[in-house]
Amino acid sequence: MKSYKVTRTFHPIGQGGFYTERHNSFNIVYDCGSTPRRHADPVVKSAFSKKEVIHALFISHFDYDHISAIATLIKSVHSIRTVIIPLLKDEHRNVLVNINRALSLNILRMIDSPESFFGKHTNIIRVRSSQSPDRDESDDPIDLIELPIEPSPQFNRKNSNTMTINSGRPLTLGRASRWVFVPYNYKYRNRHAKLVEELKLQNFNVKKLQTDSTYTIHEIIKPTTRRTLRKIYDSLDGTVNENSMLLYSGPDETINQRDSCGCKTVSELLDLSDPHPYLCKAGCIYTGDCDFKKIQLSNIYSSYKRYVGVTQVPHHGSKHSFDLKSLDGFTNLICPVSYGTNNRYGHPSAEVIKELFLSPFSVLSVTEQQNSKFEQTFDCLIDRG
Repeated sequence: MKSYKVTRTFHPIGQGGFYTERHNSFNIVYDCGSTPRRHADPVVKSAFSKKEVIHALFISHFDYDHISAIATLIKSVHSIRTVIIPLLKDEHRNVLVNINRALSLNILRMIDSPESFFGKHTNIIRVRSSQSPDRDESDDPIDLIELPIEPSPQFNRKNSNTMTINSGRPLTLGRASRWVFVPYNYKYRNRHAKLVEELKLQNFNVKKLQTDSTYTIHEIIKPTTRRTLRKIYDSLDGTVNENSMLLYSGPDETINQRDSCGCKTVSELLDLSDPHPYLCKAGCIYTGDCDFKKIQLSNIYSSYKRYVGVTQVPHHGSKHSFDLKSLDGFTNLICPVSYGTNNRYGHPSAEVIKELFLSPFSVLSVTEQQNSKFEQTFDCLIDRG
């Protein structure tokens, strides 16, 4: 039975998210950005060397504070092999492009055409929402290591390096790996409706926003109009994205709890001395800006919940996106919350922090302060026998 080392890091980049996992020589990233971006750039530059490859970059959603430093990541590494993103409807993608252009957020091409943004040597995997009627013929695990860069029948014929998969389909690092990555794209129907309602109240042409991605080039050019759009964007507190992709990263379903990974947790803000119940669970659920009021994590990841020792507090600890009941069924959790100390949204909510402190879980803050970095290391099983 072989083993390999995993290092998981919640990086201190302020109001945003940048989470990495090193699996021996394989590198995984979940989200990469902050606002202001200056907090993220130096951390991202120092996280990897120029010779290293990012084997999988998972993007939870397309808010600026979760993707603003991806351009820096691209320049800081040799290459990004595969990008996994939530599948967007055309009308929603057009709205996001128009809004981000009007706000001058410089992430348009990534939203509009990730194939063009990342280039022909990067695979793009889109994850269907959980409510999508379309289904694959097979939901067998996909080996990220064996994904081809050149055209392949398993990829879309029009875009040879593009494929679409179901929520919940496992991704692995090699056929023998006992570690899986399980993305789940949850679609929030009410988010887009709320955005449309606010835009109509301010007399924006919603139909054009949804059908014409160039609408803001020609018709939303006055500074006063753009300021109005900025107010709408800010008032919705990051809920303009109707899709947000969660990710489970941890042991697969074949591992017995007693055979789970040996784990050491390093944090200046959390006392985790041996022996400790948190040390036997290597799994983590990354949550992006998902809404705990709408989802039940224990249902989504029912097959993996016994392995989960870390769950990211969603949406920087916003009270509008948190309900402790979503964590029913989990035990001995560490709950990191990522936020900027001077953010304009008031994150994290005092109510959320109080509720977590009164729960059986451990909560810790990851800010732009370097001593707030949260890191874990594991020795993990790799061979199935």
